[in-house]
Amino acid sequence: MFAPVAEGKNGGVDALETDQIMSLTQGKVSEKLVAKNGVAEGDSLGLQVWKSAVIEKIRHPDNIGLIASKIGIGSPQFVTNRIRSLGMDAMALDNFSAYAFAKIVSTSEQSNVTMRIGSDDSVKVWLNGEVVHQNAVNRSSYGFQDTFEVSLKSGANNLLIKVAEFTGDWSITAGIQAEFTLGGHSYRPITEDDSWDWFDPSSLVKMEKFEQAITVYENLIETNTLSQFNSGVELFSLTTLYRQQELQQEGINFLESIVDQKKKSPNIWPNLIMLYKDIKDEAGLVRIQQKMAKNLDINDLGSGMSYGQILMETEMFNQAVSVYEELFYNFPNQLYMLWDLQQAYRQVDGIENAIHGFEKLLESHPENIELISQIVQLYRETNNQAEITTIRDRLLTDFTPQKLELGMLYGMLLSEDGTHQKAQEIYRLLIESHPNDTSIKRNLVQSYQISDQNEKAKIVLEQILSEISEDTYRNNPDLVDFCADMLIDLKQFSEAQKMIHKLLDIWPEHPRPMELMAKIYDSQGQTAKANEYRIMSDPGQKLVEQKAPNFQLVDLDKNQFSLSQFLGQPVILNFWATW
Repeated sequence: MFAPVAEGKNGGVDALETDQIMSLTQGKVSEKLVAKNGVAEGDSLGLQVWKSAVIEKIRHPDNIGLIASKIGIGSPQFVTNRIRSLGMDAMALDNFSAYAFAKIVSTSEQSNVTMRIGSDDSVKVWLNGEVVHQNAVNRSSYGFQDTFEVSLKSGANNLLIKVAEFTGDWSITAGIQAEFTLGGHSYRPITEDDSWDWFDPSSLVKMEKFEQAITVYENLIETNTLSQFNSGVELFSLTTLYRQQELQQEGINFLESIVDQKKKSPNIWPNLIMLYKDIKDEAGLVRIQQKMAKNLDINDLGSGMSYGQILMETEMFNQAVSVYEELFYNFPNQLYMLWDLQQAYRQVDGIENAIHGFEKLLESHPENIELISQIVQLYRETNNQAEITTIRDRLLTDFTPQKLELGMLYGMLLSEDGTHQKAQEIYRLLIESHPNDTSIKRNLVQSYQISDQNEKAKIVLEQILSEISEDTYRNNPDLVDFCADMLIDLKQFSEAQKMIHKLLDIWPEHPRPMELMAKIYDSQGQTAKANEYRIMSDPGQKLVEQKAPNFQLVDLDKNQFSLSQFLGQPVILNFWATW
């Protein structure tokens, strides 16, 4: 059953302690009452009705499944799938709570058994009317996250789980390490004697059972258990294991075997590239390129982008240009695709080729703002102010206040040229036609501030500040950041500090508030205090000028080397990470 939060309120963390069931029934029924007495198919709560979900025999014996009609280990789509099965739009259910009720039958009393939960976002769990776990957090989930203990009584046990959704995807995973029946199926605790196929592969990795984890990942991917979205995550995890265990060839064999089954999935190709590059198999890279060419659907942006990447990796730059240009005509406003096209042009014949290529595309798409922006960046890089001026003048000819993106680019070019008065005029015209677009007001504030018109900047900034609500702090922290930054520039330190502290309450791990506090103290001449906050925003700064500890690594040719070999020399460490 799904229930909205009160109008104007947020879901997630803010909704966990609010009883949406009581709100639906105008106080006649509560969460605690449902948790204690249970519900049945068709029971109504105001305008909402409890719907049953078929729980099929599922792969993971300590995953009770709950409201998913079909479950695969690690899929984030549990609640989403259920919403869709009811003919509803999951993405339209931001700021809702989902309630899942299950009657678990235990043949005996079982004390202090392990229960695990994963959720997107906040979660609360009742067992037989009592709260046994809650976690007020806005998070994503790909499986189990929280672990706690519960006790099952002999006979029926009522389990109620609430997931309070803020925005985006939904997810719920629940499991009890106990013997019970649910929905006509029997469940028991997993043991070391079970097939490894029962285990969550990420747990196996933590247990350093890498071979078994690879087997489970392969089975999940091969049997289509994962959603298309999450298969990318699992494919990358599997590829990482192949590489860590130096099983690149095994990985290549497996991924090649599923290419034909999943030719529509662009996630496979980048992982194959990594494995072939590890073993320096140029012929393999060319073979991938040929396979992708056969399966290429130029009307599928993901497929086309992956194919372009393969061509770039195999240094087939002219072919990459052709693919990206064709994608441009099908998807002319995709910024990332335009960026890749620019890199392909550069590889063929440098920046001048990129400029020439984009100018040619502009002939057929003269009003494509993303394309114009890319060309302007290239002209800046080559110090070609004359062409930038030409573009600016053409934008003036085409400008009307209704053309927001064109007007924003035109205003930006005027500001960069120092023509602030004209830029401000453009921004004011845009605001008249788009009064609710805060980005225009931001640009106008910056233009006033750069041109030393602080009083005018304050007036527009006050307009933005008057529109900031609690939701803004959660959903648009960049706007709050901007306002606080401008307040500091305008010497309104106390107002800026109030915003910064409120931002910190909601985003405690965000480094930007600390940077803003450092800016305040710098503006006040308190250098030592500013440095304290600067280090809090970037703790790594404390290590600057300190002696680096020695360490050893293995390069791609499996040769060991250590930092001490480079004593007295500058060392550049390039690395990448996933999270």
